[in-house]
Amino acid sequence: MNSGFLYTQIYDALMEEIVTGAYKSGDILPSEKTLCEKYDVSLITVRRALKALEDTNVIVKMKGKGSIVNADIRKTDTTFNKNIGILDLAFSGLRNVEYPPVPFDTGIYNQNEWKNIIYSSIYNILSSKYNLILGTYDRNDIIQHFETTVFTNVQRIYVIGIYNKELIDFLHNKGKLVVVYNNFDKNLSTCSVSTDERKKASEIVDKLIKLGHRKIAAINGDITFSESVERAMGFQEALMKNSVPIQWPLIKWGNMSSESGYHLTKQILQSGERPTAIVCVNDNVAAGCLFAVQEFGLKCPEDVSVIGHDNNELLHEFTKPVLTSIDPQYEIIGEKIAEKLVRNIWFDDSSIVEGQIKLRESVSKLKV
Repeated sequence: MNSGFLYTQIYDALMEEIVTGAYKSGDILPSEKTLCEKYDVSLITVRRALKALEDTNVIVKMKGKGSIVNADIRKTDTTFNKNIGILDLAFSGLRNVEYPPVPFDTGIYNQNEWKNIIYSSIYNILSSKYNLILGTYDRNDIIQHFETTVFTNVQRIYVIGIYNKELIDFLHNKGKLVVVYNNFDKNLSTCSVSTDERKKASEIVDKLIKLGHRKIAAINGDITFSESVERAMGFQEALMKNSVPIQWPLIKWGNMSSESGYHLTKQILQSGERPTAIVCVNDNVAAGCLFAVQEFGLKCPEDVSVIGHDNNELLHEFTKPVLTSIDPQYEIIGEKIAEKLVRNIWFDDSSIVEGQIKLRESVSKLKV
């Protein structure tokens, strides 16, 4: 072996043997000494190759046993076709909450392109070599009429929307290899890319508390939407961690729309328990919230600080002041999903993408 980095060649050789089944799930790889002799390389080179396999979860190192091939590798065909599916569930299962009319253009205030950012990121990486097949279906339609869908001739599927264990298990039983976005269900075993939803929600509330806010409201999303629950839990955890009382009249559950933000903010402000800050489940809700705050005769952030989520740039020119928000890094999420979709070895691992807090004009220190 005399070209390239030696450790990458050892990595590729071991990976090839795992892909072809020479080493199966749960098998122990040969000792480091044996691998040195087999490939005529140094111990340092072998250890670098094994570390690379460990970093990609292909093997796990166990003291006293050695390097073991990941037991969670899913059985796959030896070859993949060029079709990759993107299953958009169109938020099947969300509650259809009816709100009264609002004094703004909901077509503008409900703009959100987070899914398109993820799609574009995947497309930019994979489209030159693969056929990306997009299908929008209801969750139950996939299960009941799968053979009539576009996914019958697709081996690898990215699922986005409100999926559940029944659907993912169904796809697995069909021999499909699945990647999902934001799996927070400990009972669901599948490959996933997730954001640190709960952690970032907690961190933004920590910042509010450090700025002097202690009367903090939350407008959450649909209770059936896992991201809504994660963000709500982060909100509550930050209050409890900082010994700030949870004031239940200031916590509302709605949906992900600007109408929800507008009407629930009015409920909060009309209750007499005026908060000094309102944390919203996303920027659409925050845009409606901001409109209600200003309609109530209050200023943001002087009277009420407002925070959203998604870093929705489509709303920046329509919300004054520009919203403080949490950026989940959707482009990076798409890149991670693309990497997983084309792996030669498939197993149920999870990658976490760390979001970023974008502090803007809608948040300020509490004036005493």
